[in-house]
Amino acid sequence: RRRLNFGKRKSAVQKANELREGISYESNIESSTVSAADIELIPEPVDAPIFKTLPTDSTNREMVYFDLETTSLSKDCDLTQLAGVHCQNCFNQYIMSEKVIDARASDATNIVIEDGKMLYNGRVVHTVTVAECLTSFLDWCENIENVVLVAHNCKVFDSVRLINHINKAGLSHRISCVSGFADTLPFFKQYFKEKDDKLANYKESTIVAKLVGKAYSAHNALEDSKMLQEAVNKTQVSKLAVLAHSFSTDAVVQSLVRDDNKNRNIDSLVQLTDNKICSQTMANKIAASGLKLDHLKLALERNGEEGLQSLFGDKDSKGRVRVTASKKIVKAVFEFLKPK
Repeated sequence: RRRLNFGKRKSAVQKANELREGISYESNIESSTVSAADIELIPEPVDAPIFKTLPTDSTNREMVYFDLETTSLSKDCDLTQLAGVHCQNCFNQYIMSEKVIDARASDATNIVIEDGKMLYNGRVVHTVTVAECLTSFLDWCENIENVVLVAHNCKVFDSVRLINHINKAGLSHRISCVSGFADTLPFFKQYFKEKDDKLANYKESTIVAKLVGKAYSAHNALEDSKMLQEAVNKTQVSKLAVLAHSFSTDAVVQSLVRDDNKNRNIDSLVQLTDNKICSQTMANKIAASGLKLDHLKLALERNGEEGLQSLFGDKDSKGRVRVTASKKIVKAVFEFLKPK
């Protein structure tokens, strides 16, 4: 049975490779009369990120609480401040942004730019470029060693924007000094649930007020980092309880790769969503895997409905299905795209 299953998987992989490569894999192709479509390559699957908890067998990970302020809430925002706290050791720098600071962001952070200078609470602050700030921050992390960066709502906001700017600054080779991230939002939700204590919301300021009982300058990256560290310490839980909500830097990097593919390919799939052939979620998945509409048409041209099934069911490097194994979805796309 194992041999048969292995044979089936091997056959499926071979079919997927042949479908993606067209006839470019064949011998003596140079002597054949071929069209551009025959040899056009369909890209390999783009791996989906795996947000798996960091190994907890080691207790020597150093928790560095960090926060960043931005020009807006969008993923392509600029950074205006980056801060971190490790015990009593602090990092804090302001960053001169190239983008205009959104009015709502400015109201929250009290950061404005006037006459080429950055002001915080009306006072001029020293600024550096984003590349200089990130270089200094990574130097600081390297001196601590075995760092896990901890932030509130880290998975959705801080980790994504930090890694995105590290990539843009050409510093991705330096990120190895950070073993991963941890998100205190799900940590505190679980903590208060176990205490049978409901909060009005789980904003950092609400949690700090409950656990620490201090007023502080919220939306200042340094103050937010200090207060988050203090709030976690007040819970008196083990380091492993926070690490239970951790994930690797690789997962964040891969999620950005998928986002880039989705943004690049999604417009080509608008026919499928407009005609309700598939949901927006499914279209996003198709686009993020590296496919656009022309690739689907090419698969259909090469091997009909079976070609689409093979393309959607192709496996990534982790053995996961590229898009879907649902024959119903494949059938719907096939019926829509097939020549009338």
